[in-house]
Amino acid sequence: MFKSTIRAAPLLVAALLLVACGGGMKTAYVEDTRSSEATNFYFSHKDLQILADAMVDDLLKQGFFSEKPLVRISQVKNSTDEHIDTKAITDSIRTRLLRSGEMRFVTDVGEKGVKDEMVKELKFGESALADSSTAPEVGRMQAAKYHLFGEIASMETSAGKVKERYFKFTLSLAEVQSGELVWANEKEILKKGKKEAVGW
Repeated sequence: MFKSTIRAAPLLVAALLLVACGGGMKTAYVEDTRSSEATNFYFSHKDLQILADAMVDDLLKQGFFSEKPLVRISQVKNSTDEHIDTKAITDSIRTRLLRSGEMRFVTDVGEKGVKDEMVKELKFGESALADSSTAPEVGRMQAAKYHLFGEIASMETSAGKVKERYFKFTLSLAEVQSGELVWANEKEILKKGKKEAVGW
């Protein structure tokens, strides 16, 4: 069950009222996220950025990636009742972590198009058409040391004309060989909306 308040965090600092553009509903972040731009009651691009930034910042603070290990990241699971582009969240997290220089990534098995093309290239390298001196060797793909995976969930409550919607994002890192969970974190966003017209 989600907490009724959001933990204080560097990215979630000042309480600030934001007015949504449509639907006749005033929507507020209970605790805000660095800017006063308009928001809406459901999951937005701004929420994606907040969650991805918070998770990456916390993971990089751990300091146990001295050897720049290979990591496999799975697409974030959407357990909400909304259509959320979890691939965009996953890509944002992976890009920031990769650019940090703290870790490397293998191609995720879920990215079938990319994986299939890599396999085709390996098979071409084995054929008589390819220059054997430049062809990649079969069986040389590296396995990941860590597996990064996450989930986003939501809950909505209402009382009269006021609605509250919680988003909770959990991200976890496990060591593949031992199965040990070596890091996990969760962030919550709470929005409160008040309908200005009659009915929802």
